[in-house]
Amino acid sequence: MKKICITIICFLLSVFAMFGQINIKGRVVDSSGEPLPGVVVMQEGSTSMGSMTDDNGNFTLTVSSSDAVLFFTLMGYQDAREPVGAKRVFNITLKDDTTFLDEAVIVGYGVQKKGNLTSSISSINRETLSAAPTDNMSSMLGGKLPGLVSRQTSGVPGENEAQIYIRGISTTGSSTPLVLVDGVERDFSNLDPSEIADVTILKDAASAAVYGVKGANGVILVTTRRGDVASTTVTYNGAFSMSTNADMLELLNGEEYAYWHNKASDLDGLTRQYSEKQIEYIKNGNDPQGILGDTNYLDLIFKKVAIGQNHNVSVSGGNKNVRYYVGGSFLDQDGIIENVWFKRYNLRSNIDINLTDDITLKLDVSGRIEDRHQSGVSAGASDPTASLDNGGAEYGYKNIVFYAITARPTTRPTLPDGTYIGYQNPLIARDASGFQSKNRSFVQTGVSLEYRVPFVKGLLAKVMGSYDFQNTLNKKLLLPCSQVTPQYTSLSDELTLTPGNSPHLPTGVNQLTESHQLFSRYTFTAQLNYQNTFDLHEVGADLVWEQSGTALRYFAAGKQNFAITEIPDLNFSTDILPNSVVGYHSATGRQGLLFRVNYVYDSKYIVSASLRNDWSAKFAKDHRLGVFPAVSLGYRLTPDIKLRASWGVLGNDSISDFLYVQGVTLSSKPTAVIGGKPVQSISTTSVPNKDITWETTTTYNLGADFRFWDGLLSAEVDAFYKLTDNILQSQAGENPPSIGSNFAAIVNSGVVDVRGFEISLKHENKIGDLAYTIGANTSFARNRYISINDSDNIPSYQSKLGQSLGAVLGYVSDGLYRDEEDLASSPKTSNSVKVGDIKYKDLNGDGRITSEDRTWIARSPIPEVMFGFDFNFKWRGLDAVLFFQGATNTEIMLSGTYSALGYSDGTYYTQAFKWGSNPPKYLVEGSWTPDHTDAIYPRLSTQSSPNN
Repeated sequence: MKKICITIICFLLSVFAMFGQINIKGRVVDSSGEPLPGVVVMQEGSTSMGSMTDDNGNFTLTVSSSDAVLFFTLMGYQDAREPVGAKRVFNITLKDDTTFLDEAVIVGYGVQKKGNLTSSISSINRETLSAAPTDNMSSMLGGKLPGLVSRQTSGVPGENEAQIYIRGISTTGSSTPLVLVDGVERDFSNLDPSEIADVTILKDAASAAVYGVKGANGVILVTTRRGDVASTTVTYNGAFSMSTNADMLELLNGEEYAYWHNKASDLDGLTRQYSEKQIEYIKNGNDPQGILGDTNYLDLIFKKVAIGQNHNVSVSGGNKNVRYYVGGSFLDQDGIIENVWFKRYNLRSNIDINLTDDITLKLDVSGRIEDRHQSGVSAGASDPTASLDNGGAEYGYKNIVFYAITARPTTRPTLPDGTYIGYQNPLIARDASGFQSKNRSFVQTGVSLEYRVPFVKGLLAKVMGSYDFQNTLNKKLLLPCSQVTPQYTSLSDELTLTPGNSPHLPTGVNQLTESHQLFSRYTFTAQLNYQNTFDLHEVGADLVWEQSGTALRYFAAGKQNFAITEIPDLNFSTDILPNSVVGYHSATGRQGLLFRVNYVYDSKYIVSASLRNDWSAKFAKDHRLGVFPAVSLGYRLTPDIKLRASWGVLGNDSISDFLYVQGVTLSSKPTAVIGGKPVQSISTTSVPNKDITWETTTTYNLGADFRFWDGLLSAEVDAFYKLTDNILQSQAGENPPSIGSNFAAIVNSGVVDVRGFEISLKHENKIGDLAYTIGANTSFARNRYISINDSDNIPSYQSKLGQSLGAVLGYVSDGLYRDEEDLASSPKTSNSVKVGDIKYKDLNGDGRITSEDRTWIARSPIPEVMFGFDFNFKWRGLDAVLFFQGATNTEIMLSGTYSALGYSDGTYYTQAFKWGSNPPKYLVEGSWTPDHTDAIYPRLSTQSSPNN
């Protein structure tokens, strides 16, 4: 009976206590009025009554009584307390509690306070990333992160990944930086921006040396979003976009083309191709044959706008035991040319589980599907299928746009019966050439286990494993298309039409090729991290073991003469396309061991040192180990001013596999008969070099971080020098003729250096309800050859020594040949040169223009200078973002503007009427004529090689 009474009393007390509880709610913002997610809200003195703000800063909480005091805390902000009293709705503002140098920054294998960083690191957060819509992450980083160069070479949806360089190019081999997504080497260009929490770049050796073998070109760390302790939040973002060509090259219309083509024929001493009657047909569109007319082929192939849409949905939240983030997105982007599109589907799940107070399990799974589609003739920058006139190298980049430029604007696209007109009709390339598709699927997984050792303060043990799988299927169907080509052989008012096949498939036989590639990557990491403070001493240490490997399998096959093409499968033909069956596989592996220590005394004096050992299977056993040290120092003059210095060595093994073993190849056909059976032969392709070793980059960096006037202005400044040696290059004369062939040796002998600086400025302020940020950054990086194996017997001014990587060797113009006397007395390339052609300088003074008269005429296509400006404004819940970026100190040569001789153009942009193409208007209007001898551009010509 006594036990029953006690139970009843306890029950009644709990009921009375429940009725005494109070439900409250509120919102937490920062000093600029922006909502603060993740703020811990709890009743002071209670361990059970607590909550956390959501993404909008809102919270709900139950407290015991009106006498309770609320406690608000968030890292980086001052704690706040508020008595409950009679209030039931609270609006709380937390003040910033971090100095400029106390911000947390992602570094290799961990996180550090910005004030303790002694290396050169730049980062960008999710808010900045999501402010500008993009379908490719790699193309939006240029100008936002100082030291990073982003160079986009294609605008085709799905193929518009930018080339990224950090602090320029420092090697003749691969200069691609290492990209890590959640600590694993992965591509990030096709991640959806909504998945990403932040992006950090490691620029100097002190920060990148922890990645050893892969860090020589810099490191990009991408962190994806994770869940917080908060109520479940569902977020949707949708965007629709319209793209159009901002500017187009102004070409000649039909009437102008006929006029200037006739003038070029006059200057060549040839018969004109257009009669006055034909020019009338072109102008008025009244050709009785239905051939001549005025056609703007560029307008014909391009759409006015390309429509795109991007949608993403995410669910996040959790409690102190389980936190989750699940997100999915869909991108649909049309090309500006018909029949070109790209679709992408992304899915990501990141889950954190606290198994105990000391053990955390993280489970990450992501997937992506990409579908690309184009015409059989590419809309992009290159297309090897359209090879004209015996496939010279200058014709290897035909595509739909080039067809539109090479098509004569004096012809209609089709005859009245629908037959295509013109040898290079872009409508054939776009609509009747077939298709090519690329389908890729990705599955990426990661599991990590973290153990905070309870009996050793500050010690964390972590193991992480990941496995990624990628499947790529390419399919290309080329369909022949008949056409008729007008023959401009006389001034007859009527044109003769010659039937034929479109040049993208001159054989007239359909073709189907397919390729299948399987790629996988595994990574395993085990690490110990220690961080602790003793009085005025902050000590940190990291020990990391990492092993990774990749495997690749590839197979391709092709057939031709398909009876039906509506179902594009190889099964529907037995005619194998010559040299189309290819298959191979490869595998690589690496191991690495890292030790790093950090020490801070009195929050002023900072020392950091690391040592990374890597083993790579790309070298012979005696050279597989690479040792890469780094040291950095820092001194904080004040809490807002810090000076930095660093030195370190980085390695690079981005070379071909197995250069230390004998390379052989199997002949494609039988070469002998043995025992009555035809057999293939094996031949040597290279000579092994077992002494090949690591390419190494030594980097020196000086930097400073500042903040002035309570944060109104902050700045980061860096100056650096990089020296890369042991670069692989060919060296003639190393192998004796007795080996049976004249193979050059591959040796570690090249040396390149890079020097430059980076400046980043930011101004933040709030005036009333208006909060704004203005940022600017610029970077400069210039490289040069210090040691290089030049070709034999070249003039000293053609040596690469001292020149930048990517510089162009060519001829120097000395104006135009003014008259016959000038032509007769000046050096020239051949006897076919005429008055009005370009006159080149005779650099070696032998009275002729030969290859020895070439010198360095253009700098690298990689910009030496990048800059960016961004403006962010927030006013009463409204946001506005403006961003500008640019590049300079770069020169890009148009593909084909010079041949092996250096003076015979192979492009339609600079050589008017090449193969009948339509030249830019400025090129003909500014060209030399007998009445315009002070012209900028040389005389017009209808010939393919007029030395212009």
